[in-house]
Amino acid sequence: MRCSHLRNDGAVRTVQHPAGVRVNDQPHGLDKLNAITIMPNSIVHFEIPADDVQRAQKFYKAAFGWKISDPWKMDYFLVETKRKGEEGINGGLMRRKQPGQPFMNYISVKSIESSLKKVRQAGGSICMPKTEIGQGMGWIAAFQDTEGNLMGFHESPPMRKAKVAAKRSSEKSKPRRRARQ
Repeated sequence: MRCSHLRNDGAVRTVQHPAGVRVNDQPHGLDKLNAITIMPNSIVHFEIPADDVQRAQKFYKAAFGWKISDPWKMDYFLVETKRKGEEGINGGLMRRKQPGQPFMNYISVKSIESSLKKVRQAGGSICMPKTEIGQGMGWIAAFQDTEGNLMGFHESPPMRKAKVAAKRSSEKSKPRRRARQ
């Protein structure tokens, strides 16, 4: 059973309900503790640093069956951990840039600046300020929590949201075919 949920960025996300029952418009018989809730600021990407990228690729392919490719031809490998439409996230594999560079999770946020401010107010520290990834790919930043864990933020570029809105608008303006009776 698939369920649609409104994300904090306004997009609708469809997810598979673990119990396989309807949750949206149909009675489901589950209490509120079992209902699916999509949290804001979800983890959307991970990065695995490796001393030997080919050895790491071989390991993750053999151990988990992940698909690893270099679609951008920039020695940053796309790690696909799921099939299209399945739950989960994909990530990246790259050559370790500094000794001790940790595995990194990225949290999707609307504004890196306001998120970094909240991190500082909560007692965390900023390790990397807002930095553009590449043209049209958005920005990232990194912070350390109060326990010494390193995490990242990702902010999508505004044009991506504009493209989605334009696509939705064009789909609405297309004439619909009538069903035969």
